[in-house]
Amino acid sequence: PYLSGSNITTLLTGKIARSPANCTGSACQWQELHQAGGALIEQHSNTAADPVETVGTWSVQTGGPGGNTITHTYNGGGGAYTYQVKNNGSTYSFCGSNGEFTFSVH
Repeated sequence: PYLSGSNITTLLTGKIARSPANCTGSACQWQELHQAGGALIEQHSNTAADPVETVGTWSVQTGGPGGNTITHTYNGGGGAYTYQVKNNGSTYSFCGSNGEFTFSVH
């Protein structure tokens, strides 16, 4: 049930991934916009006190060893995390060495 690299790109480009899946508002642990071009934007409440913030980059690897994965690389020494993306039906999961994180796409 893991997505191909091209399907990951189609799923996430220009979309917000929210975790846990189907969360709203403060119930979300994170909300990240995957901008075309590779910027990863943390979606806060978008107010003066809590603005949106570029937190890193994202890229998709296709084919071959290590392919069909997405890597989130965070600014300020936050590290890089590579995941396969699993289709759970109406939700998805990032699956990597640091765990499985369900999310929904908006």
